[in-house]
Amino acid sequence: MQQSYESIERILSRFETRRTLRLLFSRLLAFLTVLAAALVAGASVKHLAPQHVWLPLLFAIFSLSALAFSLFFAMRPLTKRRGIDQVALTVQDGFPELGDDLINAVQLYRQFHPLKRVPGISARLTSALIDRTARRLTETDLSPLLKKNNLTRGVITLVILL
Repeated sequence: MQQSYESIERILSRFETRRTLRLLFSRLLAFLTVLAAALVAGASVKHLAPQHVWLPLLFAIFSLSALAFSLFFAMRPLTKRRGIDQVALTVQDGFPELGDDLINAVQLYRQFHPLKRVPGISARLTSALIDRTARRLTETDLSPLLKKNNLTRGVITLVILL
């Protein structure tokens, strides 16, 4: 049971790491797009209105605040990690054929501790559920849950802007 649960935990941890890196990369692409747009717009503001001193300054303040916000938005996935329960629910929602087995295995393993025996929980049934879930999870390809359209859209937008 211990090895099966560690297998479940390892698979979910790898999935969450891949999801976080993909999200971080797509948000960094968005940041680079905002940066490129600010540079292009800044150059055009400087050339279109050279007599107005306040316009480039106002634009610079606006651009810096937009860049700061987009950088904060891009780095947010690094500071906000999801727990194993949330990752299990995400995987379970993407694969209805798993049923509730994945979240049940995660939560029952936590409840099944030799020092705090919870009445009404069978050790053999819990072990069988965790083993079966680990087998089914290792046979499941989780890559369809990782959305690729945000990366593609971000690259296309950046290339068009440049």
